[in-house]
Amino acid sequence: MIFVPKNVKIYVGGDFMDKDFFEKLIAYYKCKIEDDEGYDKRIANEERDAYRVVKALSNSKRPITIKNIGDLARLLNVAKQLTTTDGRNIFEDFCSIPQVETIINNITSRKPEQIQVIQDYDFLDWEPMETPLEQDHRLIEEFKRVNTNEIYTGTLSRIREILATGKPIQIKSEAKSEKELTEKHKAILAMSKMFMRKNGLVPNSELKFEEGRIVLGYLDAEKVFGSDIIKAEEQTMGITPAQAEEEKKREEIKKAVLDRWKGRQRENNKKIQREEVAYKRKRTKGEDRGISR
Repeated sequence: MIFVPKNVKIYVGGDFMDKDFFEKLIAYYKCKIEDDEGYDKRIANEERDAYRVVKALSNSKRPITIKNIGDLARLLNVAKQLTTTDGRNIFEDFCSIPQVETIINNITSRKPEQIQVIQDYDFLDWEPMETPLEQDHRLIEEFKRVNTNEIYTGTLSRIREILATGKPIQIKSEAKSEKELTEKHKAILAMSKMFMRKNGLVPNSELKFEEGRIVLGYLDAEKVFGSDIIKAEEQTMGITPAQAEEEKKREEIKKAVLDRWKGRQRENNKKIQREEVAYKRKRTKGEDRGISR
């Protein structure tokens, strides 16, 4: 029997899991599980994790491998930051994929007390440190609040047009370093980076400050992270829930075939033994009749 904590809807048989629980899972991970080293690693892997989330939602042929609850919390946080109020709710979509369902159900069945602790924990007096991705998300939302929707959508459209040409983002500015960037320029750069991440691109970690302009370049995420992700999956034997289920089915089929073959062999052996016994009896009777004559 699976223990289901209060107010948590486990995704079983098509029922949607309460996203508030995932919000608490993210906060609990940052507050109670993640140490300074873990925080640094989360920053170092943010772009790769953003690519993992986007790829998981766009390519069902290669399901994402989620290693443990910590990995899940990091991916959920990335999905939350990739979600802005103007477009697709990447956070909710990611919460709904089968791999998230499987790992939560596994934890719920094996360690229900861990789920309950997360559900009951109070985060009111806790302020987390921002990562670059979280900062970009905040800057975008602030830009939207202080500007009209027309300005916001116009800026986003211009970013989309530039990236469609394959060119880097260029902003007119006399700034010589990131410290000299205006809030407006920070927000436009954040919007550009977020759009890149959602479309399979990795924004360069460093800006270029050229004569009278700021330049933000990017790389193809598949070329940057593709082989590393595949290698990591292979190291964990690629055991995604879907792959594990397929492997289980293959093993069951192999066993069924082997059992049928063994069954036929046993029947053949019994038939041969019966024929040998019948032949011996017939031969013995023949010999007996010969003797009696």
